Amino acid sequence: MKQRLELDPGRYRVSSAVAIALAAALVAVAAPGGVGGEPPRLAASGLVRLAPRAGADDFEDEEIAADWSLLRGTWSEDLGVLAGVPAAEGLPAGAVAAGFAGCSVCTVTADLAARNLSGPPEGSLVWLMAFAEGLPTNVLVALRPELDRVLFAQRDGGRILAGGSAAATIEPGVSYRVEIRSDGARFVVSLNGAVLFDQPSAFPGEPFGTVGFGARGAEVEVAGVFVVEWAGASLP
Repeated sequence: MKQRLELDPGRYRVSSAVAIALAAALVAVAAPGGVGGEPPRLAASGLVRLAPRAGADDFEDEEIAADWSLLRGTWSEDLGVLAGVPAAEGLPAGAVAAGFAGCSVCTVTADLAARNLSGPPEGSLVWLMAFAEGLPTNVLVALRPELDRVLFAQRDGGRILAGGSAAATIEPGVSYRVEIRSDGARFVVSLNGAVLFDQPSAFPGEPFGTVGFGARGAEVEVAGVFVVEWAGASLP
């Protein structure tokens, strides 16, 4: 079932500048070798659900919940997958869990796949967004299948405070588990269990916000998203 929702465009805006800035402005960093392989399906057992259907959604009911705000593009839910198709060439698709209050000291996990690449000049991107206070301020992890790269960015008001680019095998149509962990002062990002980025937070205050997804030059498929709060002085 497809559903379109409206929300305040002043708070959440999807712009092609997001993809272009990520592709052009991130600094390359050393990283492990390629990461590939289909991860097992995310399961809800043992995870803390922060908000019904927004803090943890396995997309199994074939109907997009009202607390997902669909910003642009066509979105559908079927057989445990949330799928987003950009509205037009060069314009990204975006979805945000506006019904989820957000978190700071937590882990955000999602399974992402890029399909049907259309290949704009700056390349195709699919991404997981976390700690989002409106789209210009967030932590973003993007997969670039054409270049076999994973991009990471800490963005404040649209400005990239810190980030990087890591080599990883990204095959179109293959689902990859993306995980972002935060203790409020540091981020650890992994792909299929392999750590690609371990960076201190560059935000002036403790990051806090909701989660979302997007795609540019490709269709994105999300096979479950889960947010888990945890207690501890620092990340393990």
